[in-house]
Order: sequence, then structure tokens, then C-alpha cells
Amino acid sequence: MKHKRAIIDTYQTTYNKDLVVCNAYVTIKQIIKRYTYCDGKEIQENDFNGVDACCMLCVDKNTKKLVEVIYLCKCGAKIKDKAEITDIIAHESVHAAMDIYNYISASVDLSNQEPFAYLVGYIANCVYKTYSKI
Repeated sequence: MKHKRAIIDTYQTTYNKDLVVCNAYVTIKQIIKRYTYCDGKEIQENDFNGVDACCMLCVDKNTKKLVEVIYLCKCGAKIKDKAEITDIIAHESVHAAMDIYNYISASVDLSNQEPFAYLVGYIANCVYKTYSKI
């Protein structure tokens, strides 16, 4: 049996903006203590009401670095359906990739979607690595 523990993993991207993935055992208080929204507003506990997972553009309070945070709020061991977690990971990965593209002032080129698809795939892989540690 795997031990339930809070995991916050940081993955580098090629866009000078790290990807941070927090598993379901990370508390909202830990998120609030470590990150703020990129506009300087403090993260609030009620920002997570009713969501299984979320994606937010934040600033790490310690490093002052811009990071994309994916928080698997309610995606703990209770999710047994692989299709459900696959859906959540894909959904949040697209949000994160769009935030990164917005950050670099890029747009998805519909005639050459490969760069965006590779970024989404990379993000999904990172999220799955963190999720699978529970």
C-alpha cells in the first residue's frame, strides 16, 4: 500500500516558466502559503470550491518566479476510473499549455498544431508522474 503524502513537483519547461504539479494531499493552506496569483492577488480557500482540479498562473513567493500550478485538489486515491483521471489530466494540461502560449504571446497554428500538441503531451506526462505517486 502506498503512503498518502503531499507532493509538490516542479518541472522545467523551455519557456522560462516552471510547471508545478500538486497532488490531492497538498492542502489549500500549503498552496496559499507558497504561491500567489500572478497579478499579486492572494489565493483564497473558496477559489477551489466544487473543482476536482485546477490550473493557475502564479508566482512562487520564495523564488519570485512565474509558475503554472496544476492542483489535483480532489484527485486522490478515490478516483479509481482511469478514464476520469485521464480526462482531468488532459483538461488541465490544455489549460496550462494555453496559459504558457499566452505568456509567450503565441497562438496555436491550426496548420501546424505539433508544437502545441507536444507541449500538452509534456504537461500531461508531468501531471501523470505526480498523480501516480499516490
